[in-house]
Amino acid sequence: MLNKRHRLKSGRSIEQLFKNGRWFKTPHLLFKYQSLVTEQSLFAVSISKKLDKRATKRNRLRRQIHESIRTNPEVSTIKINALVIAKPEAMDAPFHALAQDVELFIKSLTHAKQNS
Repeated sequence: MLNKRHRLKSGRSIEQLFKNGRWFKTPHLLFKYQSLVTEQSLFAVSISKKLDKRATKRNRLRRQIHESIRTNPEVSTIKINALVIAKPEAMDAPFHALAQDVELFIKSLTHAKQNS
């Protein structure tokens, strides 16, 4: 599970993220993110009821996404607020595919940071 200090909880922050953030798309996940000058990265995960009516399935997917973020060592090097939105393809995806999507997102941010 993602540590509480790394969770994006504020409704105001999420609204600002939607207003000013940028999109990044992967095969199973969508990322809405905004680079900030903060102490640490904050993440929120959103899984619509349209993907599956059963809360147990949605919660399992949420836990898998949180775990893939938590175990990625490069997360501590970037300073962003990010909202992770699950696509319908994510419901049937194995854990390693979700972890690869998170890794692809993080690598794109670190690569962009190095080039600027």
